[in-house]
Amino acid sequence: MAIERACSIKCRAMQIFVKNNMQWFARPLTRDEIRAFLEHQQRGKLLSIFAHANYLINLAATNPQFHANSLRALTEELIRADQLELPFLVLHPGAHLGAGEEAGLKKVAASIDKVLRKLPKLKTQSRLRRQPARAHLLVTLSSRSLTSSTMCANRSGFVFA
Repeated sequence: MAIERACSIKCRAMQIFVKNNMQWFARPLTRDEIRAFLEHQQRGKLLSIFAHANYLINLAATNPQFHANSLRALTEELIRADQLELPFLVLHPGAHLGAGEEAGLKKVAASIDKVLRKLPKLKTQSRLRRQPARAHLLVTLSSRSLTSSTMCANRSGFVFA
């Protein structure tokens, strides 16, 4: 329904969750679900559809179990976005929870590196650039001492905008 709703109000782009945004994990997508989404997407008039990661993920978490869940959830969401041929996954990476801004940023960067290293090779092609998908992330960072910025992460590194 999201694609139909976006088209009905003449959107040219939209963002969707690839699973319930308030749950850690979801069952894998079936081939039929993936095919149905891709067919429906092609009938729409949207230029781009982005994925958005769930809000539970905290890549700077100090609790080991919470951090492990965050890494696993981000990996699963990147795989789901790739299966649906979505070029980007928007992620709010979390909070340092008192560990300090510098420590939090270092842990976020290390966590993204860990996820991208363990990520299986993604099979789809980016519709924007017609090149092999590389698990593109759009990471939104903000803090009291930093203005909001966006970091694009892929297997070849980070770019701040």
